[in-house]
Amino acid sequence: MRVPSGRGAITLGARNTGALVLATLFAGAVPARAVPMPDVVAEVGRSFAVDSSVDGVFDEGGFSLACSALWPAADRLRFGLTLFADDLGSLTEERVDDSVTPPVPLGTFHVAHVAVAGALWRTEVVGPRVARLETFGRADWGLFRFRADEFGSQLDSESKLGWSLGGGVMVPMKSGHSFGLTFNFHRTFHEFFRDYMSAAAAWHWRPGRAPGAGSSKR
Repeated sequence: MRVPSGRGAITLGARNTGALVLATLFAGAVPARAVPMPDVVAEVGRSFAVDSSVDGVFDEGGFSLACSALWPAADRLRFGLTLFADDLGSLTEERVDDSVTPPVPLGTFHVAHVAVAGALWRTEVVGPRVARLETFGRADWGLFRFRADEFGSQLDSESKLGWSLGGGVMVPMKSGHSFGLTFNFHRTFHEFFRDYMSAAAAWHWRPGRAPGAGSSKR
């Protein structure tokens, strides 16, 4: 990926936009005779602590969204798919009009913005209850699609594999709903964006099941 700037093009990584196919079989995790309705998890929060190769460039983070479908595979195990989108940050520059003497500052200009979106295979392990709180840990891997744009017009894009580790605490409510907080660390195999973190408010819905049903969290 390359982003033009007043200091010359910033190379965010080697171009590698070939098609990446992620296929995972359930391999008996769900009985063939019946596929149950999945749990639905929605997360809204913020990305932060972006580890970019250049300090102050595309590293302030931003909005974070994720939505997951999870199938219980055992008392304390859930598998599924997560779709996500995270802001990584923007590039701004102080520009000066050098055509006059002395040079006149023109102000701060927005040069480019980078976000990442993709799909992850998600594995969750249900933890013990702490008072009324449900706990869980998660490990994900999958495709991270980086996109650089300028006011919505795409400048470049690139796909990389990566993984995430995280966890959360949830408060069970009525009708199979739970609300809580999640925290995640994301690591990608990208030359410019090595890793970042995200924290979010989460909603977990178990259709047709009360919170804690089918698990040993009590």
